[in-house]
Amino acid sequence: DQESEKKPRLFLKMKNILFWLFVLSGLSLATTSLLMMIPIFIYQAQKVFFEVHRYSALVSVLTALGFLYTSLSKNEKTQK
Repeated sequence: DQESEKKPRLFLKMKNILFWLFVLSGLSLATTSLLMMIPIFIYQAQKVFFEVHRYSALVSVLTALGFLYTSLSKNEKTQK
């Protein structure tokens, strides 16, 4: 029955990883959106900020969905 003990720990670790990925991608979203508004950067730099912003948004949505899945799954409730 060692397999059933590993699943809640795995979900807890995954939940922590997804949370911190979400926080980091949110910081990246905020930073890139602010940097795109500063007129001192050249057009190519603003294009790079836009691409980073786009992929940060994708990571943010995917990690939010994964976090919800790990939070609402039955494996999380068996841990308590």
